[in-house]
Amino acid sequence: MDFEIFDDNPSFKLTATSIQQGYNIVGADGMSAAAVTMALLNYAPATNAPPGSNYVWPISAVTMDEVEATTGTWHATITWSSLNYQVAWKVGGQQQQVRADISIYHPYGAQIPTAFAAAAKGQPIGWDGRNVHGCSIYVPPLDWTESVEIPAYQFTPDYVDNVFAVAMAPVNGQSYRGYEYGSVLFKGMQSQLSTKNPNFVSAAFEFSMSPNYGTPAGQPALTVGSITGIVKQGWDYLDPFFTPQVNNGANRVIPQPQYVLIHTVYNRSNFANLNIGTDQNLPLWQG
Repeated sequence: MDFEIFDDNPSFKLTATSIQQGYNIVGADGMSAAAVTMALLNYAPATNAPPGSNYVWPISAVTMDEVEATTGTWHATITWSSLNYQVAWKVGGQQQQVRADISIYHPYGAQIPTAFAAAAKGQPIGWDGRNVHGCSIYVPPLDWTESVEIPAYQFTPDYVDNVFAVAMAPVNGQSYRGYEYGSVLFKGMQSQLSTKNPNFVSAAFEFSMSPNYGTPAGQPALTVGSITGIVKQGWDYLDPFFTPQVNNGANRVIPQPQYVLIHTVYNRSNFANLNIGTDQNLPLWQG
């Protein structure tokens, strides 16, 4: 069946959050409203955006009005709407066990070993003659949540599998939101149908950043005792190994760091598979 679709340019309307475009369909006599709607959706662009912008605004509504049934004339309006993108930041903290210090502020007592001079670094914490017990400290990671609305028809089991694959290898293998590889941890996604529009799924992606040390864009390399130049990515684990050594001046055994191991405890993945972009802009669904 032959029919034509024409843009109704005078009905074009642009606002800060939506675009409306009218269409005239002629010659669709005998076609159901569903068939005409499908033909219109195949004709019209699936996404739209204000002139000169890079936003992705999906279709949020389609209205169909049959003008004349005998000739199959319809007037339709398609609305593309901006999505509800949000980012919430939190500078918090978490407990972390450490076994070596940054420096000794003040050593007290007549029998303080020379190895424990005030300028010393990387000295063991909690040495009981056998073990270095360390202490628990408060470390402030940078946490944030990116809330994105995803077209429901694109929120498929395959997409959820992609998100799960990133969660199984949750550290960024490439730069993400301007943070260096190895410094961002993906903590998971929570999703539900949008309360504003059932055609969308509201998804919240949670992240945490811990800085790198000794990498090109990271903090300075770490030092433990006499061991310098230690390179550590944010979510790797630093594990100093101490061996007892006799301090003749103090006539006692004092543990000293002999080597440091950097353990990789999380696999890396490409956060681009989350489909919300990887650059420093607000998250945009890129499905």
